[in-house]
Amino acid sequence: YMEDQNKVFFYLIKNFIDENKYLLIILTTLAIISGFIQTEGISVTTAKIIDNIDKMKIDKIWNMFWILLTMYFVFQFTHFLFWHFEYILSSYARPWGKFKLFELISEINNDEYSESNFALLLTPLNRLSALLSQIMSDIASFFLPNVIFFLIVCSYIFKIDPMFSLFFFIGILCVFTLFYFNLSNLYNKNIKYEESEFIADATLIDSLNNMDKII
Repeated sequence: YMEDQNKVFFYLIKNFIDENKYLLIILTTLAIISGFIQTEGISVTTAKIIDNIDKMKIDKIWNMFWILLTMYFVFQFTHFLFWHFEYILSSYARPWGKFKLFELISEINNDEYSESNFALLLTPLNRLSALLSQIMSDIASFFLPNVIFFLIVCSYIFKIDPMFSLFFFIGILCVFTLFYFNLSNLYNKNIKYEESEFIADATLIDSLNNMDKII
């Protein structure tokens, strides 16, 4: 059963990404803009302000200050737009997942006339849709912007010192490699957890139904 559930889950992720690709493109674009403003804009301008303070160039300090203020405003506005669209994506994922799962169950019931107790599928249906929403939220709010920011920082460091940028990039690859090899272990533990949760929920539903019949 859990193998079928995993196939369904990956089917949901693929279809959700296909249907919301333009929203993901917007999030990616906003993440790139924020990353460039943070590295090429705010960091560089702050360094110039500190350098002008050391050299006591008052006029340039104020000019750099107003540029920095503008960059902070644009950065905060871009940040606001990013989290606004991320909220739209993650909040839409859960009801969308429930609708797609209900659609699949209806097709199975009509095509195969299954005699399964579909009421028992309510819990895994809710868990799959909630998990879809959580994963899409993590991808949009954590994985995507951090990967883009790492790449931008790596390109920025490359302009200063290519060798140091190479070591930085290798370090990032090592972190992702460790995560990749540990992913299967986390996946297996999650499968066992989902199986125990499904069994516990099914037992609880049967017990409550039996109590209702007794009453």
